[in-house]
Amino acid sequence: MKLLYLDCFAGICARRLLGALLAVGAEKEKINLGFDTLLGDGAVQVQTADTERSGFPSVCASLVVRHGFDPAANPLPSSVQKWMDAVTCKLDCPTPTEWVTLLGVYLALEQLKVQEVVCSPLCEGGAPHPITQALSDQGAIVLRRSDCGFPLITSLGAALAATLPARFGAMPEMDITAIGYGAGAAEWDGVPNVVRAVTGEQGNLFDRMLEEALFEAAK
Repeated sequence: MKLLYLDCFAGICARRLLGALLAVGAEKEKINLGFDTLLGDGAVQVQTADTERSGFPSVCASLVVRHGFDPAANPLPSSVQKWMDAVTCKLDCPTPTEWVTLLGVYLALEQLKVQEVVCSPLCEGGAPHPITQALSDQGAIVLRRSDCGFPLITSLGAALAATLPARFGAMPEMDITAIGYGAGAAEWDGVPNVVRAVTGEQGNLFDRMLEEALFEAAK
């Protein structure tokens, strides 16, 4: 089973998450092909830049949206729309940029063929956004306080964290296949503006443990 672990030691936003998914193997060209297929040629394109945040080599993703683009003008397949609705129902009213970034996260996850997501507690350094606080009060996300003094979690990041993971906690045991960092646009003082993504295979680990146990028993 392919796992994705999200280490949100400096909070989370959709842009950082998308960059992290690109850093662990999602391909920009395939995401852009997905945008073209779902929204029309050239309506939305993801661009990437290799950068560094507080010493962490990272991928910074940005979305270029055609002027006048209207998400409502392109009905999505029901399976995609259901996934989008599961996140956006937690928001007041996502902007077009938030909407296309969310769709980019969906396309990256589909490309990576992730079967389960596990997430660390979300670090928050300032007064949480009302949506973040509400999701925390509902038990949909787990917050961990930081003393940095400014917010680290966007409302869309909180909504994604409330939707994607099967659970919150420490990174599960797995055979790690990739580790990558997604960067936000700004350089923060004292806090790395990144999300760390780790992918791995869990079935391989269990199979190896079984093989090792059988080998030891046969000695």
